[in-house]
Amino acid sequence: MHMAQLVTRIDEGLAARVDELVAAGVVESRSDAVRRGLRVLIDQHRRRRTAEAIVRGYQERPQTEEEVGWADEATIRMYRRRTVVTPAQGDIWWAEAGDKRRPVLIVSRTEAIPVLTWVVVAPVTRTVRGIPTEIPLDADDDMAVPCAAAFDNLQPIRKSFLTEIAGSVAQPRSEICRALSALADC
Repeated sequence: MHMAQLVTRIDEGLAARVDELVAAGVVESRSDAVRRGLRVLIDQHRRRRTAEAIVRGYQERPQTEEEVGWADEATIRMYRRRTVVTPAQGDIWWAEAGDKRRPVLIVSRTEAIPVLTWVVVAPVTRTVRGIPTEIPLDADDDMAVPCAAAFDNLQPIRKSFLTEIAGSVAQPRSEICRALSALADC
C-alpha cells in the first residue's frame, strides 16, 4: 500500500504526551499515534454524519403510530399460527397478529431460528426516509412498492406470527450489518 506523508508541527506539551504513549507501549511511534488519531477523528466524523442523517430523516418524516404500534398488541394477544417454511435471515415475511398484518424483515441469525420461539425483525414500512438505519426494498426484493425495513424499530415477535414469505434481500448479511452498525453507532 502506498502511504502519503504528512508533515506538521505540534506544541511541545502535546509532543511530550505522545512520547509518554510511545514509552508506555500504547503506540509504536509518534507516527503511529498520528495515524491512530486521524483514524479516530475520521470515524467520529463518519458517526456524527450518520447520526445527523438519522435525526434529519426522522425530523423530516416523523414516526407514526402505524409504524410502531402494532407489535405490543400482537404480543399481548399471543396470536399463534404455524409456519410451513422456516424463515431465514434476510427473508421478508408477512406477520399477522390479531387484526394487524404487515411485512417484516427477519434479522435473527439463520442458524438460531429453528431453536427460537421469538425472532428479531425490522418492520417494513412504505415511509422511506433514506437514512442509514433503513434497508431500502423494492421490486428486486419482491416488494410491490418501494419501502424500507426500519431498524430503529427492531422488535422480537413470535415465529408463529409469520404467516407467508413475501420476498428476500439479495445481500442480507451485509445490508443487515450495515443497518445495525448505524443503529448501534459502532
